[in-house]
Amino acid sequence: DQGLSPRWLAAERVHAIHLLFAGHGEAMASRFGHVALRLIICPEDNSSPEACNSNLYGHLVLGYMAHIDEFELNTIKALSGHYKTRLFAFPFMDAYRGYAIDEFRQLFSVPLVLTGQERQRLLRQLTEIHWRFEGDYSFFTRNCATLLQDALRPLLPGFTSQADLSSNYLRPDSFFEAIRPTPLVEGERLASLAQAEEEGYYFSSTKGFYDQARLLVEQNMTKPSFTTLDSYLARLADTRLSAIFTDQAYLNKLSRDQHLLEAQILLEELALLRNERKILALASRYFGDFSDELQHPATLAKLSEEDKLFFESCFLQAVRQLTSPLPQQQTIPRPDSSLPSQGRPDMCKSTSAPARLNRILNHINQQGSEQWQQILFTSQQQAHSVKNILVLQELEHEAVQTP
Repeated sequence: DQGLSPRWLAAERVHAIHLLFAGHGEAMASRFGHVALRLIICPEDNSSPEACNSNLYGHLVLGYMAHIDEFELNTIKALSGHYKTRLFAFPFMDAYRGYAIDEFRQLFSVPLVLTGQERQRLLRQLTEIHWRFEGDYSFFTRNCATLLQDALRPLLPGFTSQADLSSNYLRPDSFFEAIRPTPLVEGERLASLAQAEEEGYYFSSTKGFYDQARLLVEQNMTKPSFTTLDSYLARLADTRLSAIFTDQAYLNKLSRDQHLLEAQILLEELALLRNERKILALASRYFGDFSDELQHPATLAKLSEEDKLFFESCFLQAVRQLTSPLPQQQTIPRPDSSLPSQGRPDMCKSTSAPARLNRILNHINQQGSEQWQQILFTSQQQAHSVKNILVLQELEHEAVQTP
């Protein structure tokens, strides 16, 4: 890897390789979980096991996934193998956010039993697969589990000698349960989930935290208009804020109870996360293969140079990375260069960015497109959610300042 751009991962920084299993989700595509590999990557200046294991923002996930450029999964395409797949690479913390926060799923991470040489050899082969392999993906017959087994069988020492792994498991959960007690992995790491969570081998679903926050808010509001987390998130963002400020008794409680205020902010942050995810999914579906008319100079001419830069850097580039294949390179990308959420300019991460994006999207409004109107609406909700958080944080600041 010497001489390559620093955007690409140096193999010697990979301390260990884990088998990563995301538990069952509610959607059809996640009903049987998801299985992938997790690369434990050391910080550039510290290769001690403690530093490597705790470097969560530097860890990378390699997994076979269907390339879905649609907001809703097409069941017929999913069953018939019309989606394409590759061995995708993305930051572990994006996987954690997607599974544990967005989808409320558990994550189990068990180390593969490998010598240093075996780990380097496996990593080289995975690099080749990552950049060269492309095939069809069928959720029930050719999926993350079957493809990973096909990759590991000739690469992982001892795989073929395990009787329990002689079958090709069609379900990710079945494959994970089959390999977990074998000597190929350190399955004992999950004997105690409490200890495993402390040591970074298990990551619990965050649903319990959000349910507690929702229940606390509901119990303290005078007339709450929601009874579940989903019904809270389904309300319009400005309606949620209005309900707070028209409920004087609840507003007074927020100003006095730091724990209650933090719960309210936590719910709004979840709404923001959901909107961020949804707007990219909607935009990816709208743009398709990224040959849409929004790239036309006449459309972009409506924008100032500053807005053009913002729109390209903070929106179009993110959509392009989701809808277009990654460029061919010689090694696995670093975690900070794999997803559109990483390595973006500061202007994309500012609290004013959602409102600015909403203004731009309204300015170049594509009349007559229902999909575009959905993008506009979601963008508006995203901007309002940020406003809600800022208003609540101001209440928090005022509470701290009050003696």
